Amino acid sequence: MINFFNSYFMEKNRYCFDHVWEINADPDRVWDELVAFELWPGWWEGLETIEDKDSGRPLGRGSRIRSTWKGALPYSLTFDASIQNFIPGARLSFFVSGDLTGYGDCRFRPCKEGTRIRFSWNVAPNKLWIKLSAPFAHSMFRENHDQVLAQAVKGIDKIFKRTEKDAEMPQEGFSPGF
Repeated sequence: MINFFNSYFMEKNRYCFDHVWEINADPDRVWDELVAFELWPGWWEGLETIEDKDSGRPLGRGSRIRSTWKGALPYSLTFDASIQNFIPGARLSFFVSGDLTGYGDCRFRPCKEGTRIRFSWNVAPNKLWIKLSAPFAHSMFRENHDQVLAQAVKGIDKIFKRTEKDAEMPQEGFSPGF
């Protein structure tokens, strides 16, 4: 009986997401925007804080970033991401630890519309109250995650729409590509 409950709680505390987005922008531009994590708070509404744990070292394999996130539910999650794979323009994967433990993998590919991003996120919570409430709140936690990612898509779309508008009607001092 104990094994049944242990398996049940472990399953309810495992969160696996697989999201695919298409962004109407060149893959190199999308990659450059997404690896500039220090700019995320300007366009990603669910991000409360983000900090470089490596004191300004260029982002790459072994880089460490701490971030705090908040969705619609009344709690925040803080975790450290340690980059495992960094293939410019193609792939960024990382392990996380802190309020969540797990693995994320983000792959970039050109497509007819511009860039296709596939983001896989496999995590488990470490906060006891989340673990204990998972049997009845699992779907709410999933919806909260989806809402935070929807904010990312909304923010990144605004960046590229703004950039395209600026490129069509240059402002004084504007220099595309710099």
